[in-house]
Amino acid sequence: MAAKALPLIVCGRTTKVASAVQAALAPEYSIMHLILSPEEGVEHLPLLLSNQAPPPPKNPARQLGTQDYSSPPQAILLGGGYEDSDIEVLRKACRDTTQKVPWLKCDPSVPTPPLGPEYGKAVVERAKKRLRELREEGKLGKEDGIFLY
Repeated sequence: MAAKALPLIVCGRTTKVASAVQAALAPEYSIMHLILSPEEGVEHLPLLLSNQAPPPPKNPARQLGTQDYSSPPQAILLGGGYEDSDIEVLRKACRDTTQKVPWLKCDPSVPTPPLGPEYGKAVVERAKKRLRELREEGKLGKEDGIFLY
């Protein structure tokens, strides 16, 4: 029997890129919840990191992810559209949560294709490499911090 995909929270800016990311993460990882703005993240992340389900999406057509909250997230994957100031706001909103997870930040110094499906695929390859390293180090689902990918 194949191992169950590890659940991740993905913070992105567009569903088009998120769809490519979701496909490229499989089968090792799954998006349990997609966040499309810092404002949504401030509302949803503290719940998700406290073993609570967030409110239903306001526009279900824009929501990707399994919506399976039976297992805690193992990491938060932040897309390149999230600036340091956005990440700071998100982390501040989560400072009192019960679960600590790695926050994977896209390294802006590494070149990427233009925004679109190819961007998503390229970035996911880097993210998967970093996720594998964190898994081997025993940090997924356990260690708080920002890790570049």
